[in-house]
Amino acid sequence: MPLAYEAVGNLSEGLARAKRNNNWGFIDKNNYDIIPLVYDDVGDFHEGLAAVCFDGMWGFIDKNGKNVIPLKYNRVESFNAAGEAKVEQIRRTGMWSAEHRTVYINKKGKEISIPQVRQSGRPKY
Repeated sequence: MPLAYEAVGNLSEGLARAKRNNNWGFIDKNNYDIIPLVYDDVGDFHEGLAAVCFDGMWGFIDKNGKNVIPLKYNRVESFNAAGEAKVEQIRRTGMWSAEHRTVYINKKGKEISIPQVRQSGRPKY
């Protein structure tokens, strides 16, 4: 009998991360698919939201699978108990350079801190 999932995480807020055919989603404690397994990667639920990645961009969904914060970030951290998550967007500014913009957002996706911006580029010799 083939295994239903390639990988399964621990239950977090009633749902567990699950992987099948290289796609991630969420299942309940009875192994029923609750949120379709369509994502490249997912994080556990924290404060009612889970980070999800599709085509290399991250955002957040709720426990119904509704996209509540758009998939527009290059990196994200889970929401903390204060309802804040650290996110980063990287924007190319040249062939060898980029601008990294890091900020904290609330559970509605609104920025709640002053953005920290740093430049990166090709090493100088």
